Amino acid sequence: MKINEENFVKELKNKNSKALDYLVDKYSNLIFKVVISVLGNDKREESMECVNDVLLKVWEKIHYHDESKSKFSSWLIAVSKYNAIDYKRKLCKMDNQCHIDDLMLADERVLEEQILHSESKEEILKVINGLDSPDKDIFIRKYFMGESLNEIGEKLNLSRSAVNNRLFRGRKLLKENLALMKGEVV
Repeated sequence: MKINEENFVKELKNKNSKALDYLVDKYSNLIFKVVISVLGNDKREESMECVNDVLLKVWEKIHYHDESKSKFSSWLIAVSKYNAIDYKRKLCKMDNQCHIDDLMLADERVLEEQILHSESKEEILKVINGLDSPDKDIFIRKYFMGESLNEIGEKLNLSRSAVNNRLFRGRKLLKENLALMKGEVV
């Protein structure tokens, strides 16, 4: 059977190795571009390793792709981006000099990235340590341990929306406190 754009997803789901070859040939460059945009141009070796991880993840998790909800390329870009972000977190954990803005948290808006941009880990930790217990735990679990809102909610006996609300208020408080530390008017 000849693998082409119309049948390769189905064949990937059937674990046809020729479909995997097609994926590598057709989509490796796209995956690499997504990964390098997260990890940075100076991390080419790590990016290649991450691309291989993405290809393996696609092979193992292709059954999660629903063609009625999204195009394969959109799903692949999302898988690539989130895998690269996880990889970046692992790299940051190995490097104690990592700044929180290096995490490039994909699920946050531009404003939230600006809040964390160029702030040292120590300043941010100082502000986070000033938060009340559940908010502090939520912040650390989300941004330093990379847990999802659902995982955090389950562990802390909170609903997903309660976790999300606490994160929203925590980010707002973080922004205000960091501005005060810098002597800026909020």
